[in-house]
Amino acid sequence: MSKIVFFCIPAHGHTNPTLGVVRELISRGHEVFYYSYNVMREKIETTGATFISCDEYDQEQRLDEKDAVRVGKDLAFSTQILVDTTLALDDVVCEHMKELKPDCIVADSMAIWGKAVALKFGIPFVSSTTTFAFNQYSAKIMKQSTGQIFSMIFSMSKINKSIKRLQDKAYPVKSVLDIIQNDNNTDTIVYTSPEFQPYSETFSDKYVFVGPSIRPVENVFEKKQDKLIYSNFPHR
Repeated sequence: MSKIVFFCIPAHGHTNPTLGVVRELISRGHEVFYYSYNVMREKIETTGATFISCDEYDQEQRLDEKDAVRVGKDLAFSTQILVDTTLALDDVVCEHMKELKPDCIVADSMAIWGKAVALKFGIPFVSSTTTFAFNQYSAKIMKQSTGQIFSMIFSMSKINKSIKRLQDKAYPVKSVLDIIQNDNNTDTIVYTSPEFQPYSETFSDKYVFVGPSIRPVENVFEKKQDKLIYSNFPHR
């Protein structure tokens, strides 16, 4: 039996796909500890995993509305928030890792504190990617404007200062790419099929395209109309 630790952000679209994997791991006799946020507690605990709350340490949830809009648009600001959360969790997570001695850490691609602690302790790491996987080829479909490129260049000084804070706490990261980017040597779970993944042939066999994670039906809906309408709701 293995001890497996999951880290995720407080977003349904990032959490839901992992639940089927967690259930399967537990059914095979593995022990799963899941670091997340109280809004996700109930659905995580229904899998049989041990839920560990991160709410007390989360930095993003403390942002005002104006700052929240900047996350995802301002790389320097986003890096600062991710680093703030990683360092806020540092003491408690590091102590837990020393006690648990997990065999593996699985972290959402946005929960960089999971990857950072795996690097720090030399624990085998698996990236959980709930969107499409990205590399130098698939990134071509997400072209950046000239303004975005210059903005990123001018923000590198602030980004490097944030990374230095991680280095000062013994995290072996050289640049922001070490924590936000996976390479072909990183074990990665992608919750889509290769037929839907742009440039799927360019990814190594470290990338496993497991398809959508379908949860057991909890509420049975009775069809009352002849026409069916499909609606794709935002994942947060």
